[in-house]
Formats: sequence, structure tokens, C-alpha cells
Amino acid sequence: MVEIFYDAFLMPQDRTKAETDEFLLKTFAYIDMHLHEKILLDDLARYTARSKSSFCHLFESKMNISPKQYILQKKLALASKLIDEGVPRTAAAMQVGYENYSNFYRIYLKHFGTNPTKKEITK
Repeated sequence: MVEIFYDAFLMPQDRTKAETDEFLLKTFAYIDMHLHEKILLDDLARYTARSKSSFCHLFESKMNISPKQYILQKKLALASKLIDEGVPRTAAAMQVGYENYSNFYRIYLKHFGTNPTKKEITK
């Protein structure tokens, strides 16, 4: 009898963890596939079959960062890597979804504390 109660008690927690893991894996896969374009929270929510507010709340509670900040960090990390590999800065900005180089420049400077034109290229 104790085993049945124990199993019944743990099963919902295990299911919730598995659903959360699936949610995060699905979210990360979508972001990685669409990193080169503008990623809307509405699209992410729809892809994971959640409302926008539910998506944002669950993501932030599991990752301790907002989805927008996570996407921004992923885009900037990829842009930095591309620049390190010798890709021209404007091309790197476009490859991570920035149509306007000045917006990319401003955000890059704020995030890294240096601008992409001053970044040392490591080869």
C-alpha cells in the first residue's frame, strides 16, 4: 500500500520534469534552427503549444533568464564566433538576424563592452 501511494505521489513530479525537459529541448531546437532570423515569442509559444505568458513564465522559471535575453545572448555569441572566424562584421550581423548594422553595433557594444570593429580577430 505504501508503494502505491509513493508511486502515485512521485509520478506527477516525474511527468512534470519530463514535460519541462521536452519543453526546453523543443525550445532550444527551435531557437537554434531560427537563430538567423527574428524570433518572436508568439512563434515559440505556438511551437511549444503554450500561451505566450505560460511559455515565458516556464522558460524563465527553468532557465533564470527571460527568453528574449537568452535569444539575444545566443545571437551575440554566434556573431562573435563568426567575427572571430573572419566573417565581416556586417555579414555576421545579418547572419544572426540583424538587418540594421547600427542596431547590432549598439547591442554588441552594450553586451560585450567593446564594439565589433575593435574585437581582436583570433586566428
